[in-house]
Amino acid sequence: MEFLFSVGPRTFLIKRRPTQTFLQKGVLRETQHKVEFCQVDSSGNILGNHLTKIGEVKDKVEEVIGFSSEQFRQVVVLPQGEFRRLLLAKSDEKERILEKLFSTERYKLVEESLKRKRAVIGSELKELRSGVDGILAANGAATVQEL
Repeated sequence: MEFLFSVGPRTFLIKRRPTQTFLQKGVLRETQHKVEFCQVDSSGNILGNHLTKIGEVKDKVEEVIGFSSEQFRQVVVLPQGEFRRLLLAKSDEKERILEKLFSTERYKLVEESLKRKRAVIGSELKELRSGVDGILAANGAATVQEL
C-alpha cells in the first residue's frame, strides 16, 4: 500500500507492507511488516532521510501533520456540520468545539488546580514577606544582609 500526501508545499510518501501469512509448498510462511517514509519531489524522487522504523515513521507523520493519530482520526470523522460550524465560529466558540473534539476537559481541570495552588502559594509568599518586613522594621534594618 502506498499513501502520497502533501502538507503545504511538501509531499510525502508512505509505503506499507503489512505482515502476511501464506502457504508455500505446504509450509506456512510469514512476511515481515515493513514501512517506509520519505519526502518526495514532484517527480517522485526521494528527498532527505528515508525512515523505516515504525516508531520513527509514526513520530515523523505526527510532526508533519501536527496531530497525533487519535486527533487526526477525530478530525477526519468530524461531521460536516461541525466542521462548517468550526470554520465560521468566533474564537470562543472554536475553543468550545476544539475542547469537545480533542477531549481537553482533563487539561482544563489540571489548569484550574494549578491556578488554585498558585493563588495559595502567592498568598503564603505575601504573608512571609510581610513577616520579614516586620522583623526588619522591628530591628531597624532595611535588608536581611543589614540585619
